[in-house]
Amino acid sequence: MTEWSGRALCTTNLDHVSSRMLGPCDDTSADKTNIFRCVSKSETIFPNRHKLANIIDRELSYFLRWLLDWVPPDFVIRDVRYGYRAYHEPTLLDQ
Repeated sequence: MTEWSGRALCTTNLDHVSSRMLGPCDDTSADKTNIFRCVSKSETIFPNRHKLANIIDRELSYFLRWLLDWVPPDFVIRDVRYGYRAYHEPTLLDQ
């Protein structure tokens, strides 16, 4: 076991300038990077920071327990080097 020294990036903006915070997704980084599109603005309203903090405090330990117990389904593609193949949402990757 080792201490995780990675990083998590999140942006709510879909413009080209904001997407540059990720850096290039080339041969040296693509297999180590996952890019997800969560939901469109028209589908939900993001809670304010106080409400979000309360939700996280209330639900995080349950979510982490679920992750520890979760067994990925067979359609999740395995990768020899990192365990599972990285996912790149096509429209965000193209951007």
